[in-house]
Amino acid sequence: MIPVLIVSGGGFQGLGLLESLQRLAHVAPIVADVYQDNVTRYLSPRYVQVPPLADEAAFTDALLALVRERGVRAVFPATAHELPLLARLRDRFARAGAQVAVSDPSLVEILLDKQATHRFLLAHGLPVQAPVDPEDHDFSRPLFGKPRHGWGGTGTVLAR
Repeated sequence: MIPVLIVSGGGFQGLGLLESLQRLAHVAPIVADVYQDNVTRYLSPRYVQVPPLADEAAFTDALLALVRERGVRAVFPATAHELPLLARLRDRFARAGAQVAVSDPSLVEILLDKQATHRFLLAHGLPVQAPVDPEDHDFSRPLFGKPRHGWGGTGTVLAR
C-alpha cells in the first residue's frame, strides 16, 4: 500500500479526494485536519489531527513528520487555504520523499486571485467571459459577484 496524505481533508472538500483515493486498491489515504471531529474522520481509518495552518511552523512540522514516519509518497491539498504554503514547501516535502500536488508558487498566487487569473488566461489565448462593469450594467438581469480572493462562496453578493 502506498500512503498518501490529504491535507485539510476533514470536511466536505476532502471527502471527494478521500473517496477517490479509497477506490485505488494500492493506495492508503491518510487524512490530516485541524479539527478532531468532522465528516471524513468517520470515513477514514487513518485520520490525524494537526496544528492549525495559522501556526505555519507547527503545521509544517506535523505534515513533514507524517511524511517521514508513515512513508507518505504524495500530498494532496483539499482546500485553497494551504496551497501557498505547500507550494513554497514542495522541495522540502520532496526531500522527505513525498511529491505535493500543487503548482509553482507564482502560479498559485495567480490562480488564487480571480482578476489575475482572468488576465493570465487572456494573455495565454484562452477563452474567458468578458468582465461586467457594474457601473455600465443596466440591471435588466441581476449580477452575481464574488470577491477577488477567497473561495467557498464566502462574500458573494447578488446585485439587482
